[in-house]
Amino acid sequence: MVIEKLASNRFYSYALVLIIGLITLLTKFYLNGIMYGLDFSLFHPDGTLYTFRTLTWLGNSQEDSSRLIAYWYTTHAGKMTNVVPESLYFDANPNWELYKYRVLYSFLSIPFVFFFGINGMLFVPAISYIGLLFVILAIGRHYRKPHIAFILIFLISISITITRWMFINTTDSLFVFLASLSTYLLVKWNPGRKWFFVQLLLLVAMSSTRVSIFHWIPICLVLFLKNRKQAMLLGLFSVSLFAPLLRSNIVGTIGASSNQGSLFHQAQSFFRDAVKVLVVEFGQLLILDRVLLFLVVLTFVASIIHLKNDSSKYFLALLFSTLLMSILNGTAGVNFRFELPILASLTWVLIEIAPPGRRFIR
Repeated sequence: MVIEKLASNRFYSYALVLIIGLITLLTKFYLNGIMYGLDFSLFHPDGTLYTFRTLTWLGNSQEDSSRLIAYWYTTHAGKMTNVVPESLYFDANPNWELYKYRVLYSFLSIPFVFFFGINGMLFVPAISYIGLLFVILAIGRHYRKPHIAFILIFLISISITITRWMFINTTDSLFVFLASLSTYLLVKWNPGRKWFFVQLLLLVAMSSTRVSIFHWIPICLVLFLKNRKQAMLLGLFSVSLFAPLLRSNIVGTIGASSNQGSLFHQAQSFFRDAVKVLVVEFGQLLILDRVLLFLVVLTFVASIIHLKNDSSKYFLALLFSTLLMSILNGTAGVNFRFELPILASLTWVLIEIAPPGRRFIR
């Protein structure tokens, strides 16, 4: 009865989700990312570049910014504690060729770093994580099934994979949150210009956060069944925002071990690497995070059974698209990192097909 009352009241339901999110985040912050004996540090190697840019935008020189990061990582990072300051410079680190397009996270972090120092880089991920939980609840309320949303939010909050990537100083959390907003817009689809304009803003924001084309292709495919004009325009904008990356070193990172030898040898190597990546991805979930594995498998089966639903089509397209991104990245053992944008679509499928509750929503 208590849960039903909380779920039915808008204010109390969002307040409860906020509390759940804060408990999860504060626990990881207190433990500095050490969970179940595993080192999921708050400060990730990729985060050095995002932090470096934020510090320089705050007026620090490259020399001072790099020294601050190097000193911070010696005591706060679980991995890569030995950062060479000069390796972060804009003209010294080859990764800037790709990272120079990822400006949104560093920009949004400026006020937090100004007031809280390098710890301020954790505020945008924390807000994004809670934002994701709010979107899941909003989907549940849309279908008048907030009780199902609460169950999914609880399961998500105890998933070590999700917590690992959603609360570190990288773009992952912000990207997943923006992806969840675009998914929610798909849930609330209408043919009007306002819907399209907001979706377009999200496209620009996500493209300024990380490579986003693997998220937008599935949206355009599902949208094509509803409004071909909207789908084609979003697809065109998505490709145009992806095009500059083709001039960066992203091409060199795709299928790095599969770009030598004959065409047959390349195809063979690519297939072998793809199988390796997928086996390791799901193997890690089987060993480390059976909660998330259960949710993914359950949603996959449900989507096949209810394939007529837009939610199912979208989830399957997005799952295969993000798996393809992992394969093209070629790095085995990143613990389902690139697939996390499926979370909102996963909850959409399960909430839509779940039986309704009693007297919910006020």
